[in-house]
Amino acid sequence: MDIDINSIKSMDDILKLLNSTQLSSVVSNEWTAFKMHASDFYHMVEWKDPMIVAILCFHVMTLMTVAATRKHINFQSVLFFVLITIAYGVQYANSYLAEHWERFTNRNYFDKNGLFLSIMFSAPVLLSCFFLLINFIRESFGLLIELKTRELRQKKKAAAKSNSQPKETKKSK
Repeated sequence: MDIDINSIKSMDDILKLLNSTQLSSVVSNEWTAFKMHASDFYHMVEWKDPMIVAILCFHVMTLMTVAATRKHINFQSVLFFVLITIAYGVQYANSYLAEHWERFTNRNYFDKNGLFLSIMFSAPVLLSCFFLLINFIRESFGLLIELKTRELRQKKKAAAKSNSQPKETKKSK
């Protein structure tokens, strides 16, 4: 029996699907396939190749820079745009490296779709960008809290000031 998405009409159908052993077997099969492909990828890469070592060092340095500059939001903004630009440029680098791979590495890792560079370069760069975004959100929350705290203090001072001034009495005519 195949899973038919169109047959789902209610929450009960979704719950039946989630509880079915068929769905768990599909997930189990996909997880097994993923582990097999990841293992194949791991064994395919020559990890001592200078280009691979350079890529890994770049990612370590990038993550260290992201962590070390977490309080410097302006620097991190520039770093974010530089990393996004690098991730965008990887498709062009893949084209060049596919033609001239002998200059950089012992194996031709560069296919026409750019899968190798996407996994080895773009994915970690985008992960660093994700950490930067999380830091931007954290900093924004901190600034919002600081702003609201100042606003409340200012209102409190204004209220205290108006309460301490003597009230004007109305003069009778």
